[in-house]
Amino acid sequence: MPRNGDYRDIHVTEDRWLGDLLALPAYRIAGQMMNGLPPDILPSGPLFAYVKVPVDDLQSCASLSAAGFRLVDTAVTLDKPLCADGGDNPDAVRPARPSDQARLAEIAAVSFRQTRFHADSRISDSTARAIKAAWVSNYFTGTRGTHMIVADRNGRPTGFCLMIADGSRVVIDLIAVAPESQGSGVGTAMLRFAETSFRDHEVLVVGTQIANTGSLRFYTKHGFRPASAEHVFHLMRT
Repeated sequence: MPRNGDYRDIHVTEDRWLGDLLALPAYRIAGQMMNGLPPDILPSGPLFAYVKVPVDDLQSCASLSAAGFRLVDTAVTLDKPLCADGGDNPDAVRPARPSDQARLAEIAAVSFRQTRFHADSRISDSTARAIKAAWVSNYFTGTRGTHMIVADRNGRPTGFCLMIADGSRVVIDLIAVAPESQGSGVGTAMLRFAETSFRDHEVLVVGTQIANTGSLRFYTKHGFRPASAEHVFHLMRT
């Protein structure tokens, strides 16, 4: 996909994993789009493409809208310093086991309602659920995440937290609690486990949607503070 001139900093990466789930070629676009998008940035025909831009980059937002992209979400990143002298891990939380995969995929499929895939009316709810189920299953195939913890009640998982340890940071990549266990302290127990398990790292990072006020309240209650925000745009051609 040739680019030139003012477009040289724009990069396109095919997302085959997402494309398989959407049954469409999928692409991630990154870079500065203040000067618009070149006409040949994406192939012709049916496809799905997504872009994330800082909320203060209004020129790129305008360029994307003019190119047919739709704003579907505003993602908020929060972080919290990790303390080297944290407490003990909760007894009800443990590392994930291979036998947990099916149950955790089930939890992931039914626990999310406000992701960018759920927010895009062009993506069916069943597909949005399948994306989250496949996301958590990727940990067990070794293709996503470095650590996963599970909240366990009487031998049955009630929640999970998928994490990526990266240098001095630990990123909470995906966290969910089964609907019947929400509000019972499961999320707090997993968060505490994550904090105490990575005392040799400096910061714990998590992302959520600006529309997910419950999630934002939960994280700020536990000491997280907003660090950045990005608008998320989708383009779909069928």
